[in-house]
Amino acid sequence: MTTVHKRSFFLLSIAIIILMLGIGIRLINVTNPPLDFHGWRQLRSASIARSLYYTYLPSVNPDLRDKAQALGHFEAEEPPIFEHIVAFSYLLFGGEKLWIARVFSILFWSLGGVAVYLLARDMTSSVGGFVSLAFYLFLPYGVSASRSFQPDPFMVMWILWGIWALRKWRINQTWKWAILAAIFSGIAVLIKVFAVFPIALTAIITVLEMGRFTQVIKRPQVWVVAAVMVIIPATYYLFTVGHLASGYISGWSLGFVRLLFQPSFYIRWITFLRGIVDLTVIAIALCSIFLLKRDDRLMMIGLFGGYLLIGLVVPSLIITHDYYSLYFIPVIAISLAPLADLLFSKVSEYGKFWQGALILVVITSFFYIGLIARNTLVAKNYRPEILGWIKMGQELPKGASYIGITHDYNTRLKYYGWVNVAAWPLTLDQTQMHTMAGGNADMNSPEWEKIFNDKTKGFDYFIVTQFDELNTQPVLKRMLDQYVSTEGEGYTFYDLHQKK
Repeated sequence: MTTVHKRSFFLLSIAIIILMLGIGIRLINVTNPPLDFHGWRQLRSASIARSLYYTYLPSVNPDLRDKAQALGHFEAEEPPIFEHIVAFSYLLFGGEKLWIARVFSILFWSLGGVAVYLLARDMTSSVGGFVSLAFYLFLPYGVSASRSFQPDPFMVMWILWGIWALRKWRINQTWKWAILAAIFSGIAVLIKVFAVFPIALTAIITVLEMGRFTQVIKRPQVWVVAAVMVIIPATYYLFTVGHLASGYISGWSLGFVRLLFQPSFYIRWITFLRGIVDLTVIAIALCSIFLLKRDDRLMMIGLFGGYLLIGLVVPSLIITHDYYSLYFIPVIAISLAPLADLLFSKVSEYGKFWQGALILVVITSFFYIGLIARNTLVAKNYRPEILGWIKMGQELPKGASYIGITHDYNTRLKYYGWVNVAAWPLTLDQTQMHTMAGGNADMNSPEWEKIFNDKTKGFDYFIVTQFDELNTQPVLKRMLDQYVSTEGEGYTFYDLHQKK
């Protein structure tokens, strides 16, 4: 083996070791129920996957299939591609094993890590690639979020491979890279529509950097890439959920546009972001991209701009749902590569001792943040808790209709207890969303009595497991106290047909 081959093998081995460690830390406590990270969002996907599983399962009780389908019915937001993958895996493994979804998310995030390494390495060096990959894999928030059963890790993976292919297309300008870039990018937007912002900005910058605009715009490659990028997601979003698009835009975008003119919104955004990535690291990453060559520097600015656009389009979500910032993690990771490369190159001039000392500092730093991530994963065992939800579902009256306030927007009782419960609005959501939208959020006003009557119409029981939440809604509590109640272990349900 030549010296060049030995060095290549050594560098590849380091990348593989980092990747394996990143996978390994995510597999810790992998069978823990998905209540550790946005349980309501994960159980939503779990319920959809279960309904698909029972739909495809040939030998199943029709009543059980119908019940699973009813519990798995949610308003469409994005195509249930991930849920279909998990459902087919249930068939393959002979049963509903929810940890399979975690394994897939880990796989998706890890494959995205390969793209992070390749992008960072190609823009700087192997050292930059190692640092970017390690940051991407060991950031504590990223470790937790990348195990979650939701489309976001899947989307991030396709964004990263789409960006990698777009960069290759810019450099080589061949049909192979044009088609790959279009397909990867189109799939990213299909998985979750918000991928359109980083993808579109990067694609525009890519085209502008491929030569004179008047010449480049005439190339068939450009139009084919644009067409494929649009057609892939359009097949779902325009023809399947197009009737929901206007409501979503008016509800989550136009309904909160006033936030964009409030300085407090940007302060909240930055404060919220601090819980994901330290602001100092973000500042360092922004400074670091100025060390890149022009083309790559503009590409990274496009990726930062894509995240900014996501926040400006859905301002209420960017400051309330932290996983809308998940895409920002690889952007920061890749941006650290040029500074890491420059630092290592400079220290290398001082001799092997200082070079080794720097490596030791870097390894120790990532070991420390990895330890924090590991402690988060084992902090709580949710297995005993789900037994309580199963028991609750068995004890509640059968064949009845429910509305109520239970954990994770009722998804815990829905999934583990097999009880379909309509959601009563929570104080936090009503106050937060109505206030941000400029409305009145007083949930204790007399008008809530009418709301109570309207919302509970047609339901047999009102069930409560979040008693602290009930105490924050005195009007609701007063209304419920008029009805005969039954207490169980950790819950109370009120008979809406029987007053005291």
